[in-house]
Amino acid sequence: MKRSLAALFTLMLSTQVLGAYQPPGNSETDYRQAVARLDAIEPQMMRMIQQLAEGASAQDLEPRLSQLRGEWTPALAQLQRAVDAGHAVAQYRMALYLFVYQPDAAVLDDPAQCTLLASSLEQGFAPAALRIANQCMGYVDGPAYAPALSKALADFSQFTGYYPQPAVTLECVKQDPKDIQLQWGTAPSYQAELYRLLGYAAERNSPARREFWQKAVDLNGCPAIARRMDRLRG
Repeated sequence: MKRSLAALFTLMLSTQVLGAYQPPGNSETDYRQAVARLDAIEPQMMRMIQQLAEGASAQDLEPRLSQLRGEWTPALAQLQRAVDAGHAVAQYRMALYLFVYQPDAAVLDDPAQCTLLASSLEQGFAPAALRIANQCMGYVDGPAYAPALSKALADFSQFTGYYPQPAVTLECVKQDPKDIQLQWGTAPSYQAELYRLLGYAAERNSPARREFWQKAVDLNGCPAIARRMDRLRG
């Protein structure tokens, strides 16, 4: 009996490993080390950007900003190595940073961002769908979008070890409108967002749309979709 239990436990472990996302090569080390540094630096940079917006002197903040940029650049280079290797989560993070810290106004269908986001989503990483829905209209209107959303739903559990993840905006989670920090979401938060997007991708007024949206509401309340469903019922 003990041997049977041990064998069963070993099988469960191997199944969990096989069921998790398998990053290419050594990219996982680069990803983990890079985001540990970036996640520590990024909020500090955001706070300084907010201080500048509130009238702080750029000259006073420049020494600290320069120090942070000196820490940011090598961490971003390490993340780029994971991106180049094809790491789905690293690709999402890089696209996010390209959007947040681009010097000019946002450009729809930006090739650098949308290529990374499409690759991330097509590997099954759900957070990429949020940026695509707002940034990559050409992809949303194309034939690959709906199958990629379905794959992200089917593969969602493979990426549970990578949450929480930052986003520009989570539609299913309330945010202080004055807060310019990136919004962090848990796995259930992103799963609700995925159901929200799957609902929009379904036929208008179809049962599938209502089913997807109800799942989003059931997961975390998703106020944006709950209000829309109330209007449809009315």
